[in-house]
Amino acid sequence: MAPFAFYDFSFNNVLRGNEELNTATIQNVDARYELYPSSSEVFSFGVFYKHFTNPIEMFFLPGAGSGGTRNFTFGNAQQAQSVGAELELRRSLNSIFTAGYMSRVGVMFNAAYIVTEVTLGEGAEGQAQKRPLMGQSPYIVNAGLYYQDTEHKLQYNIMYNVIGPRLFAVGTYGTPDIYEMPRNVVDVTLTKGIGKRFEVKLSAQDILNQRTRLIQDSNGNGKVDKVDEDVLSFRRGSYFSIGLGLKL
Repeated sequence: MAPFAFYDFSFNNVLRGNEELNTATIQNVDARYELYPSSSEVFSFGVFYKHFTNPIEMFFLPGAGSGGTRNFTFGNAQQAQSVGAELELRRSLNSIFTAGYMSRVGVMFNAAYIVTEVTLGEGAEGQAQKRPLMGQSPYIVNAGLYYQDTEHKLQYNIMYNVIGPRLFAVGTYGTPDIYEMPRNVVDVTLTKGIGKRFEVKLSAQDILNQRTRLIQDSNGNGKVDKVDEDVLSFRRGSYFSIGLGLKL
């Protein structure tokens, strides 16, 4: 809402606040079934519905920007709705494997599928009247593998994440919608205790280092296909760290 603009170096755009924004309100309804085989295990399945009044979205400012720089601001849509389902599983394999390596392994899985639709109202110009809510992916998947050997003070985690293509910025006349494309992310963490007081921790984040891609819906058909163009493409880079801990 702050009435000023700043330049975003990462995406080469100017972002302007809008002091006339209304606060969004959300009504939620959900139903969930949960099962806990043990204190460290869970299985759950849920469905949900959300109704948004005055949802806030980021969109193009037509006629603004130069030298390849785009200008964006925020505005209220009239309303939106979201309906989806979510599945979560966290399970230790020691109930299946009573000894050996596999008995120390645990798995985690979480996935959601979401369908959204926005009603823009009479004030919207140069935009699709029916489309997904900005920033909401149609699917989200998280998975992980955990290993813990208490006797040898060794633990490691491998995590995976991917999100579906989501609307990054809402278009207007001459500037079609921009979508952020999926990218696979893998993180690894390893911890090893040394003696009674020391602990070494190694971590690697985003080791696949896949490209972040923003694609413009050039033909305006509401989906990404072969004729659509890359607006921005870059690699965020992987991040590696090592740490030494001391327990007093």
